[in-house]
Amino acid sequence: MLLGGIIALSGSCKSVKNVDVVSEEALNNRLSGEQMLLDSTNLVKRLQQLSVVEYDTVMPPVAMCYSMAAPFEENYKCPICNSETPSTSYENGNIESIRSVVSKIQSMGYDVLLDETMFCSHCSGKKYNRPELIFKIRFSKNSPYHEAKSNVYAEYQLVSIFLEGEDSFVKYVNSGPKTANECLKVVEKMTGLSR
Repeated sequence: MLLGGIIALSGSCKSVKNVDVVSEEALNNRLSGEQMLLDSTNLVKRLQQLSVVEYDTVMPPVAMCYSMAAPFEENYKCPICNSETPSTSYENGNIESIRSVVSKIQSMGYDVLLDETMFCSHCSGKKYNRPELIFKIRFSKNSPYHEAKSNVYAEYQLVSIFLEGEDSFVKYVNSGPKTANECLKVVEKMTGLSR
């Protein structure tokens, strides 16, 4: 599947240090005043248009002939309270990569948050066996956030590419309508938008 290939690529992404972690209150303050949030109606139209685009049917080559190194133990440092919780280098690197994508989406003007509470035993009040990141997005200042749980870098990347525009998405998804439809379903899950 395309997502499997994308996940393999996520390891090559650069880690971003000192990503701006923005609280919901700070984001509301930053978005107040004259700034308008982007219109979800146009994004729904984009979803509909992308579902009927004629995509190429050639599958890109995906390398599957590698073995992953075992991640070493490394503490997760909470960006909110600075507490440390046992984790792995793989998990921490994945969170860093996802933070960079969320930061990019914020820089496009979208109201998004990344909730890492489950990874911090201090903030969550317990140690989760399988903690999940919670992606929050809304398209109107007065509406509630849509929440999606995901630790998959490729899903955040798909949202970012979709929000960049139709051309970016079509160039990114070049392996046929079936794969495009799977990618659009990921966008719908992550954003709460639907065709």
